[in-house]
Amino acid sequence: MVHHRQAPFIPPIATLYNPPKPSNTTEQEKGSVSALMGLKVLSEIFLSSLVLLCTVFSKLSLVGLTDDLKEISRLVSNGSGSDPSTVARGVALYWQLLLILLIPNFITFLRCMLFGCLGKSSQSFPFPTQMALIMVSSIILVYLWEVTFVTRLAS
Repeated sequence: MVHHRQAPFIPPIATLYNPPKPSNTTEQEKGSVSALMGLKVLSEIFLSSLVLLCTVFSKLSLVGLTDDLKEISRLVSNGSGSDPSTVARGVALYWQLLLILLIPNFITFLRCMLFGCLGKSSQSFPFPTQMALIMVSSIILVYLWEVTFVTRLAS
């Protein structure tokens, strides 16, 4: 008969004796820590409210610009706003709205081009796709066409 040797019993880590940690914090330190936590919470509330306020005002300005553009479009279609200054203002509003929508995408495109061409962190910034190149080139062409249109209108 073969006797198997039994492994010694090792208690789980959770049951090992953990001596209590000495408390060296005083009441004054506890009060200053709680004051700092309160200040942190108040600053977080203030900053989140500020971000929310900026977002709301940016959307309201976008709505205001589109409302002005709609009003100019109505004036031009009625024939009462066909003077060059009204048309130029409508074109300026159109470009303001277009730039508001496209600048974040254009900055992202430039970052991808920069990091893609330099080879830095190609995993997080892949080289721009063919569709992105087509979109940027079409935006540049539309911009040049609008500039020539506005300069002919002004002269």
